[in-house]
Amino acid sequence: MEKVDLLGMFMLGLLGTGHCVGMCGPLVFAFPGRSGRFMSHVWYHLGRVTTYVAVGAVLGGVGALLGALLFALACKLPRLPGGARTPRRL
Repeated sequence: MEKVDLLGMFMLGLLGTGHCVGMCGPLVFAFPGRSGRFMSHVWYHLGRVTTYVAVGAVLGGVGALLGALLFALACKLPRLPGGARTPRRL
């Protein structure tokens, strides 16, 4: 992985901490207070991880589709003598 990618992921995690502390933290503390059981935490985290995986899969699919579409459009552009592509008028 590129150094820039790692730095970007670190910054996203760091900046997302406020959301977790403010929103997720109270929910995690509230569950055992109501039920008094550990399984509340398990169900909460299972739901959270499942939601993140589903949203990531959908957005990854959209990104792959857009990438393939842009690649297909770029392949249809005519080439200039130097090898660069020129946009066609619609």
